[in-house]
Amino acid sequence: MEKVVKAPSDLALKEGDSFDVLETFAFTTLGTRQKLRMDDYIELRQNSRYALFLEKNTSGQYYIMNRNEGKFNLDGTDTDDLATINMFPTLWLSVYDKYAKLQ
Repeated sequence: MEKVVKAPSDLALKEGDSFDVLETFAFTTLGTRQKLRMDDYIELRQNSRYALFLEKNTSGQYYIMNRNEGKFNLDGTDTDDLATINMFPTLWLSVYDKYAKLQ
């Protein structure tokens, strides 16, 4: 975790902490192992920089809100994120302008 902008009071996070986030895909265990995606979700890339908008589920785990629309690649290393940029350019620019320079 590079920067926490806003967190609930019951979540004690600080810069440099590791944090588990649920993503909406799974692997089948029947027959050939295949990845199953919900609503064409594309998972986060390791070592890429993102602004994530998270929500807590009823089990107390955090997940990315609205799947692809809740994650924004800030360093240009996730070419799969271009679909989100193209679908929501104004939203993406707003998020980028607000969070890309935070360190």
